[in-house]
Amino acid sequence: MTIMFRASSERLSAAQIEAMLPGFDVHRSWEKGDLERKRVLEESGLSSCLSELDDTKQAVLDAVKVLEASAGALRKLADEEVHVEIDIPLFVTATQMRTVAIPMALSAIAASCNIVICVSAYPCADK
Repeated sequence: MTIMFRASSERLSAAQIEAMLPGFDVHRSWEKGDLERKRVLEESGLSSCLSELDDTKQAVLDAVKVLEASAGALRKLADEEVHVEIDIPLFVTATQMRTVAIPMALSAIAASCNIVICVSAYPCADK
């Protein structure tokens, strides 16, 4: 499971956002005005992997540790009106639906740093 971090802004460039996030390994970045999927982007931003583990619970706990260690930088992003979200994937098969518990620590850091928590369901084949 790969838990992704995304930050975007109408006002700041991807490089400016990245400079505010020391220690984050940028997976992908984009700039306002870029063409993506036949549309012009209205915001600049970046994405970064917070955790990449098979165990869902441990992946979420690892992501919490990264966010807590970066709380000061994340609050500065919120002050700059940068939209920040994390995406927690769930893989759904015809016979199985996985769940994920959102720990209070994740809710707390999200609330204090204005982070949106997304849980995305992705269909996949039964094993």
